[in-house]
Amino acid sequence: MLANAVAPFLTTVNQLASQVTSLVETPGNAALVNNIFSIRNEIYAAPRYIHSAFGIPLSELPAPFHEFGTFIHKLIEAQKAEKDKNASKVNIQFLISATVAGAH
Repeated sequence: MLANAVAPFLTTVNQLASQVTSLVETPGNAALVNNIFSIRNEIYAAPRYIHSAFGIPLSELPAPFHEFGTFIHKLIEAQKAEKDKNASKVNIQFLISATVAGAH
């Protein structure tokens, strides 16, 4: 079965799960993150990514697929948190700039 052939590869990719924060916060990792999402696009059916592209139920896929799903969710949450953090920085910088400009 193709899923069994892909599972060892996912095991390797899943090792990055312990580095989610670094993956998101380091600008040079954008290509790697894009590759991880490309893998998701290949093994799960879009747009909701809740069905296997192998035509078998997710529950019947080897464990690395389930670990990869968890990894993807952590990565998405980390991206959202990073986006919110960056938006807050921009808002604070805008307020500081506006305050300084108004003081002159």
